Amino acid sequence: GDEFMNWDAAERQVQNYAMKVGFDLVKRHLEKNKHDEIVCHTFECKTSGKYKAKKKADNEDVCECKSAKVNCSWRVNLNLSGGTVHVTLLNKVHNHSLYKKIQDVSSKHRRLSPEMLNEVEFLVNIGCEA
Repeated sequence: GDEFMNWDAAERQVQNYAMKVGFDLVKRHLEKNKHDEIVCHTFECKTSGKYKAKKKADNEDVCECKSAKVNCSWRVNLNLSGGTVHVTLLNKVHNHSLYKKIQDVSSKHRRLSPEMLNEVEFLVNIGCEA
């Protein structure tokens, strides 16, 4: 499998892959050793798992809410071994549609452009109110 020099490089590669393919990631599991060093890290598709209601209520009173969780099985496990980070498991299967331009639909990727930030700063500096 793939190997990386450090955790930052590994996470960056996983993030870039997800954006290229068209899905969002979540950091699901992190394990550290007794020296507080990360030794295992799992990333999953944002739609992994199933919706679980936090509120305990009678079934008659519960509305059926639509959830983004569709039990997607995409996941990657990364482990530190011999000073390098290795991919020890990669399940590439998604059970949902992927987005060609995930950055356009995902709140995680939405950012103000430098031009927008400059305009906001200009308007604030001249005392413009909304």
